[in-house]
Amino acid sequence: RSFVDIRVTHPNCLSNSDKTLQEIYERNEKEKKDSYKSRVIHIERGNFTPLVFSTSGGMAPECKRFFNRIALKIADKKGERYQQVIAYVRIRLRFAMLRSTLIALRGYRGMQVDREIPLYSLNFNLIPSSKNS
Repeated sequence: RSFVDIRVTHPNCLSNSDKTLQEIYERNEKEKKDSYKSRVIHIERGNFTPLVFSTSGGMAPECKRFFNRIALKIADKKGERYQQVIAYVRIRLRFAMLRSTLIALRGYRGMQVDREIPLYSLNFNLIPSSKNS
């Protein structure tokens, strides 16, 4: 079992003004690990990955590895090209983060609709193959 915790950090805030982006990512990953890792390993018997993003669109090294691994597993399972799957995963991630930001800023409006598409029904190949034409 895998557990993740997400943190979004702003690299240009005053508390980060004297640090490089790499130092910011490392500090935030370490804080998340210190908070959750031992509990997840010893009590939940799983592994823990801190997903640290910056408001400028970057990802911490462990976060990049996590999404690359997810895309690789999906590509293997579905028989799709890795490049197309990772592009799809990154697009979905960006839109999910944008939607969360908008909801946090303005609140949710309207009826809730389940818009999740089952993974088995997706085709990551955006360019039609000759057999489909």
